[in-house]
Amino acid sequence: MKIAIIVPWYDKDMSYIENCLPKALASLGHEVHLMTSSMPQPRPGSMLEQRSTAYSRTASSGQAFRKPPGDPGASVKVHVLPHRMLNNRYVLLRHVIPTMREVMPDIIQTITLADPIAWCAALAALLLRVPLFVGNHNPSRKGTRLPLLGPRLSAVVRRLGAIPASVVATKCYAVTGEAARDAVTVFGLQSSKVVVAPLGTDTTIFYPASSDSKTRVDIRAGLGYQEQDVVCVYSGRLTPAKNPLALAKAVSTLRRAGLRIFGLFIGDGEEAAAIRREPGCTLLPYVSAPTLADYYRASDLAVWPRSMSSSQLDALACGLPTIVQAGLTKRELFESGAIGYNGSNPDSLVESIRSVAQTLSWHKNRQLSQVELIRQKYSWLALARQRVCDYEVAVQLARSKPRLL
Repeated sequence: MKIAIIVPWYDKDMSYIENCLPKALASLGHEVHLMTSSMPQPRPGSMLEQRSTAYSRTASSGQAFRKPPGDPGASVKVHVLPHRMLNNRYVLLRHVIPTMREVMPDIIQTITLADPIAWCAALAALLLRVPLFVGNHNPSRKGTRLPLLGPRLSAVVRRLGAIPASVVATKCYAVTGEAARDAVTVFGLQSSKVVVAPLGTDTTIFYPASSDSKTRVDIRAGLGYQEQDVVCVYSGRLTPAKNPLALAKAVSTLRRAGLRIFGLFIGDGEEAAAIRREPGCTLLPYVSAPTLADYYRASDLAVWPRSMSSSQLDALACGLPTIVQAGLTKRELFESGAIGYNGSNPDSLVESIRSVAQTLSWHKNRQLSQVELIRQKYSWLALARQRVCDYEVAVQLARSKPRLL
């Protein structure tokens, strides 16, 4: 099959769905076209910048088909299209219809539901009579206000914004049960079109360390850690919503109690300065996915004090005991061995880390036993196979209908 995937931005160094799903689909033998802007994935503390002057906002048609070096693989064709920003928030891709007409895909897939990317995808799918698959990756926004609008008008605008995709889409992949509910109640999709499809992990990058790993030894030595030290790693946004400062304070508390506990934070955000002041805590900037995997394998356990992160499953796939907030709606985390703690009680995080640190060998062996389950159920390759089954059914139904372009 020819599969066209449209995303607002793309960062070759990360392990997001924009990177991993196209790569996995291509590895299954499909012709995959990734259409995107020249904008990198936004990160806290930095402005959206151009990836390269070769892919400018005013890229010509010829430039739009150039492939950035080092991107998802020789078998994925990357189309960097000219774009504009709407309200400094949404990416509007240009030349989508002409590009689709040249590619003539069998399937169009987006990861959004109610934005200009989804609108363009819906129009292309309608004109080409091609099945459209959309996604909802956002947490619940019901009751929140859009800029300059009240709650009621915000709800109306959201539902109107989802109409093009909801009318045309064959299926919506929601990353959690909560996102699936919102696709129906907030955006107005038919419940029969919505399925829960968790984000996966790239097990070709995220896998356990070998017992004699020199990389692990070198990284720990470079950061000043001894083998008997217990290193707690966190990666992602250093913001109050994620609350990594809670981990830094827990590390400080345990160190005062005499435990050799350290915190390793990889990312950036407004809590960075406060984390840096806590004893035993080291901050590193964002790194590429392969380098991040090396840091996971050099650590002893992973901790995300609040909220969900695509990195949590990556850490579990590396064989790391992983502590997350209990009650998260990501079933795959707890199926894969995650340890829950009471997020409303700060002492619960301290005690959870203490408990895991004191029985670390047992917890590591337990998590290693879960790695094969992660490969079979939650690797991007396994999830891509599931999507291909949906695509094939939709293509068979669509082939009896003539295309308009």
